[in-house]
Amino acid sequence: MEKDIWHDCLNCKSDCCEHKIANPLYLTPEEKKQFPKLANQPHDKNCPYLNNKKLCGIHSNRPLDCRLYPFDVYEINGKFFWMVWKINCAISKQENFEPYLQNLELTVIPKMKKYLHEYNIFRSDEMIKNWPYKILREINLTC
Repeated sequence: MEKDIWHDCLNCKSDCCEHKIANPLYLTPEEKKQFPKLANQPHDKNCPYLNNKKLCGIHSNRPLDCRLYPFDVYEINGKFFWMVWKINCAISKQENFEPYLQNLELTVIPKMKKYLHEYNIFRSDEMIKNWPYKILREINLTC
């Protein structure tokens, strides 16, 4: 499924990685060491890993926050829910998100599980205030 998401992104002209919603990224402690250019990046600058065609130069090894996009995590009463940002994105305009969410629950959430609360509070107030979104369903944390 992830290849399908990337295929859609390759054909899109939204420049999501340059969108304000993408900066700054949440990085786990491990990712801060792995991606020092991102960890020390000014908030008003584009991703330092974009190549000259504005494509991700580290796509196969990108941070977890990037892997979630255009989905996000929102915590309500101690439970975590999937949300999708309703911005100019081919993925977020689709109707059936379930295959994507199931894939993320298998590939990203296990690596991010211990950081979900911290991730949720990182920029959630700012982002919810500035961009439209839709809550989808509770995240399956048992995968």
